[in-house]
Amino acid sequence: MRFLFCSFILSFIYTIFVNQKKLWKIEELWNKYYYLLLQDRVYAEIVEVKQPHNVIPAKAGIQNGGIGVIPAKVGIQEVKSIYKNNISIYNPDFHFVQEFNFEKSEKPVHSDEYGEYFGLKYSQVLEKDGKLIYLFDNHNKIIQAFLEYAEIIKVGSKASYRGFDVVHIDAHDDDAVFAKQKPHHLELKNVQKYIQQTRISDFFDFLSGLSLRGVEQKRNIACAELDSVKQSHVRFPEPAYRTGRLVSGFRVYQSDEIPGQARNDRFINKIHRYTKSIDFQEFKKPQNPYILSLDIDIFSPEGDFTDLESKIKIIAQAWRYADAVCIATSPGFIEQDYAHKIIQIFTKA
Repeated sequence: MRFLFCSFILSFIYTIFVNQKKLWKIEELWNKYYYLLLQDRVYAEIVEVKQPHNVIPAKAGIQNGGIGVIPAKVGIQEVKSIYKNNISIYNPDFHFVQEFNFEKSEKPVHSDEYGEYFGLKYSQVLEKDGKLIYLFDNHNKIIQAFLEYAEIIKVGSKASYRGFDVVHIDAHDDDAVFAKQKPHHLELKNVQKYIQQTRISDFFDFLSGLSLRGVEQKRNIACAELDSVKQSHVRFPEPAYRTGRLVSGFRVYQSDEIPGQARNDRFINKIHRYTKSIDFQEFKKPQNPYILSLDIDIFSPEGDFTDLESKIKIIAQAWRYADAVCIATSPGFIEQDYAHKIIQIFTKA
């Protein structure tokens, strides 16, 4: 018994030591890649004033590093307006904060055959470097961020709603099929119900094929194109079209087969997945405005399919040019204290 106890203590101390070494390296690499982009911005030239992000009245973008235009502030005041006393009027789990609080939840937020896992006391959003950064435990809570962002685009739009892209960095694809019946359209006021209905792996499929309420559809269908970096396809609910290959109740089309008129009104335009080693060779900046979906479990053992420097480099570039950033702490997939310290490195003042 004494031997087992000593072994446990030694293992625990070793894990802390290894994680601390990794944290030092993560901070070093983050300073190298992310803050290098910020420094470049100081010397960049101001480009023409326009509205690069669909509809939000934006300040001038800044050309940088050959990658593209750094986004101006997008919808920060509009999002704050739906937080009364810093609490979302649609979902009291979400709080607008000055800095992230990693206080533990009172109840487990996730469970599997190995146990139950606690998450955050509440989900949070703050402003940093002119953009919104969301923090939550289970990844399907990102639905709130998506709907808030889309609602801003819809309300401020002088043209038709054109959606947004998602850059998804994760140790997992999160491409499970949503097996239940979907709503006819999405509304921010129902966001709590959507989060309760979905799982940590099927929220993208839940959102596919849905539109925002109040968005005029050129055809009676909304498209969601689910793309990895190397592969693209779109699934239309049957019987939207009568050609194509039937898979699990959906017709599957290659992206070049999608009717052009139907492609303009979807909720999410495209998902760029960074979930395999080959994806981390280079960051390919989306042509459309995008939200970064970052699962911190990319730093867990399951994310060891690529080296630490490649991860940080891709995350830094994706973060810098995103309209908004969403971070999932993923209890049960990564040690939470370690995850919190990584997030603190990414969000320090």
